[in-house]
Parts: sequence; structure tokens; C-alpha cells
Amino acid sequence: TSAALHDSVENCDVCPAGFAQGQSSQRECIACAAGSYTGITGSAQCVACEAGSFQNSTAQVSCLPCPRQSAASNGGTWCACDPGFYAIPTSMESLFRDLDEDAHRIYLQSNDTLDVNQFLGFWCVTCPEGAQCDKPGTTLENVKAAGGYYIGVDGTGSTFFPCLNQACLDGGECSEGYTGPTCTDCDAELVLGSNLECTECPPVYLTALAMSMCFLLVIAYIVRTVRKKQKGEAPKLHSVYFKIVITSLQQNAIALSYAFDWSEVMAGFLAVQSDISSLGVAYLEFSCLSSSLKNAFFTETLIYI
Repeated sequence: TSAALHDSVENCDVCPAGFAQGQSSQRECIACAAGSYTGITGSAQCVACEAGSFQNSTAQVSCLPCPRQSAASNGGTWCACDPGFYAIPTSMESLFRDLDEDAHRIYLQSNDTLDVNQFLGFWCVTCPEGAQCDKPGTTLENVKAAGGYYIGVDGTGSTFFPCLNQACLDGGECSEGYTGPTCTDCDAELVLGSNLECTECPPVYLTALAMSMCFLLVIAYIVRTVRKKQKGEAPKLHSVYFKIVITSLQQNAIALSYAFDWSEVMAGFLAVQSDISSLGVAYLEFSCLSSSLKNAFFTETLIYI
């Protein structure tokens, strides 16, 4: 019996590096799982990758260091960019260079893990202004706009612009009632004003009244102009003055949308003009008109007039 035991012990093999076996009388060694390793033979157990390193393959004798501005993730099986940075594919080196040429040069000159970057397939680059990169693992594919910004429509996820109104929220979301990539489209039953703010469509009867008045004014103007030409009268300046006033009101409403340090009095003055302009747009907005046409009262009113 002792001779047989001696022979079985003589026939035991030592587990190679990258494998371990913590139990006796076993016929095989177990490969180290991804995220762990063992660099010596005869190991009873594998060791987890140290902080800042990773290993995505099994049966490995060491772990690889994560590149600059990144840390291990997914149980040490991969690396993810730190908060404040996002991953750009190594195949898009020109984009990295265009974003920050100095950072690109320094990164290539001082980085001793370029081979790891190539293996992982990405670089970790400082997020541009307006990007939401407050969590680890942000990439060019999943980056979102921070509050007050919207992402560029070039499809690269590398450019962000200040919001055109107050509707841009964190994560590229829009405030209630707003839609579109720039949050300047309105939901149904809402109309976009001159300040790019969505407001409710006016009541149906007011829309009918406004459209009717505009129609009558146009007819009256045409009739008056034709009569004056028939009589040979010279045009009067009051129409020119009217156009100047209208143009001034429009320009003042646009000026309010710029982020100038307006005085309280001036801001209030411009706001009133902007509200008047927005109100006029709402009454004559086609989307409000088209939705109102579904209403029998509106249709009958137009026919009657």
C-alpha cells in the first residue's frame, strides 16, 4: 500500500504558471480567470490583478497596466477612462490631434503604455467643454451633453455648443415640451417663439380672429394701393415709418436672446417687445393653425368670414 501511495505522489505534476489548484488529489489544474493571474508554478490559487492593472484573458502569468487617465474596471478585466476623460478609438488619431494638438504630442512622447492603448483600442482624452464626463467609462460613442449644452450634429461626439435657450438638461435631455437635438423643437400643441421658447397655442377663436384680421388688412392694403395708383397720388412716408418701427421691434427682440449684461430697465423693455413678438408668432403659427383646422368651430368661422 505504501508503495502504491509513493508511486501516485511521484506521478503528480506541478501546476504551470497561469494555472492553480487548491485541493489535493485532483487530476487537473484550473486556469486563472480573466482579471487574475499567477506568475509562479505550483500555485494553490490565482491572484487578482493589482489596482490600475487588468487582464482580459485566462491562464495568464501577469496583468497589464491600464493606460494614462484610466483605471481597471469590470473586475480587472478591462480599463475605463477616469472621470473628466473619455475614450477615443486609436483608429481616430486625427480626431485626437484636432481636439488638442499639444495634448496629443505629449501623450505620445511620454506614454509608456502605447502598446496597451493599441491593445485596448482607445486613448483617454480630456472631455471638451460642454460634455458630461462625470462618471468613469465615458466613450466617444456614449458621451452626452452637459446641462446648458447640446452635442454637435457632425456625428463625432467631439463638439458641444451652448444651448440656444434654457431647455438643455444633463445627459442631452430636453425640458418638458421641447424636442430635437438642439432642444429647439416643440411638442404638439406648442409653438416656438422668437426667443426659442415653446409656448402654448392660443385659443382657437383667437387664432381665427387673428388670421381673419390679417387677411382683411392685406386686402385693404391692396385695394388702397391700387386706388392711389389710379389717382396718381405720390406714396406717403407713413408706410416707410411703419416698416422702420416693425424692423426695430424685431431687432430688439433678437437682441434680448444674446447674453449681454443688460440693465434691469433695458432687459424689461426688450422682454416686453419679445413677448409681443412671440404672441404674434403664436397666433399666426402654421402648426397652431393646422391643429385648429381639425376643430369644427374654427373651420366654420373661416368659411363664414
